[in-house]
Amino acid sequence: MIGRRNAGENKLTFSGIGYYHPKLFAGLAYGKRALGPVLRTAMEQDLVSAEHYQGIWLDIGTPERLAQLDQSLNAAAPAMLSTLKRHPAE
Repeated sequence: MIGRRNAGENKLTFSGIGYYHPKLFAGLAYGKRALGPVLRTAMEQDLVSAEHYQGIWLDIGTPERLAQLDQSLNAAAPAMLSTLKRHPAE
């Protein structure tokens, strides 16, 4: 879990994956709104926890970026597959 609010060192980004309890939105008028202010208010009350994912992360937030990743993976797949060792059938 990430510690309490930091003073600006090692700032991280929100990846867009979240699990929210309905109480987070209690008292808010129905409708679309930015999530950032809602989360910051909850953070000030120590009601938010997070995990620092340190694996590979790619921004595929647009159809173009997703297509670019798909193209890169398809180009790399034959070379990757040829290096895999097959286990003998048991």
